[in-house]
Amino acid sequence: MHGGSRAALLVALLMIGAPAPAQVSTAPDSSIIVVSRERILRETEAGRALREAERTRRSEFEARVDAVKQLLEAEEADLARERAALSRTEFERRAKDFDRRVRNARRLSQRQAAELQRAFRTAREALVSELAPILIEVLKSEGASLVLDTEQILIAAPAIDMTDEVIELFDERVPLPALALPAFDPLLPADGTAPDEDPTAPDPAPSPQ
Repeated sequence: MHGGSRAALLVALLMIGAPAPAQVSTAPDSSIIVVSRERILRETEAGRALREAERTRRSEFEARVDAVKQLLEAEEADLARERAALSRTEFERRAKDFDRRVRNARRLSQRQAAELQRAFRTAREALVSELAPILIEVLKSEGASLVLDTEQILIAAPAIDMTDEVIELFDERVPLPALALPAFDPLLPADGTAPDEDPTAPDPAPSPQ
């Protein structure tokens, strides 16, 4: 047997019984599914309704604050014009009263802005809580064991992204949010006294004198 034939035979014998090369799977791991919570809260009907309500209410609140600011600025200008015609005692009394009402209006606007923010934060948290049972349902229906947020991963196969399915179920199951928004007090009470005014509380910012 020639040398070349003996080498070929040796290679053939070595190949017999050798493990087959591992096959690289291109199929996605079906034990994991991913969803985009940001998309769910942005694209579902309930999520869109909540964002629109927040925009509308904030715009209304800002308009009320601006209207009060304009009233106070006009009153400040009137007081400045009348200063020469007033006695020092009368001017100081009116200036002190004006400054008190400015502080009260500022405190009220800050408190009410915080209440509005808390109301929408609570509504968003309630909306997120509705997501858990839907994710569990999709998890079981897909035979998966883990759900990841797309914001937490770099890349995923499109086949394991269940966001569209979750949005469809969310729209079917979750009603539009019932918002428990605060009923605001007037920002500028007739007597200039805030309902919860603390006479010893420091002024949060300089008054517009």
